Amino acid sequence: GAPTGMGQANVFVDGELVSEVGTGQPDSCWIQHNPRNSCVYTTNNNGGGSISSFKLDDAALELVESEAATLNTPLDMDIHPDNRFLYALSTGHNDGTGQPRIYVYEMGCDCALREVQAIAHGLETEEMRIENDGVLFGVVGLGLK
Repeated sequence: GAPTGMGQANVFVDGELVSEVGTGQPDSCWIQHNPRNSCVYTTNNNGGGSISSFKLDDAALELVESEAATLNTPLDMDIHPDNRFLYALSTGHNDGTGQPRIYVYEMGCDCALREVQAIAHGLETEEMRIENDGVLFGVVGLGLK
């Protein structure tokens, strides 16, 4: 298991824990599996933010990169239906801008992530949300069709 305060990813088969691996990062949250490359990704949203990558082989999980990508306070992520791209929502809360972004990563066969785009257009900043609605966080989830 992971040290106290650090995140981990677990694999269950028929309800039984068969593998657990620490991310080396605090507060792992969202997890996605890509059957195309047999990779698993977790968001780690404390202490700045990152995405960890793992290789899944016969229910055994191996950490590939503790920080496959860095981004500001990742809140959610999803994999495109073609299994080539990972989309991650960053709140922008900890970088001083309050500007949310959707990061798009190409997923390699080695579980590496290569950033191909960061989208901010159309996403209100925290300052705009407070002025308009009195709400700090406006973007709280991500879904793909």
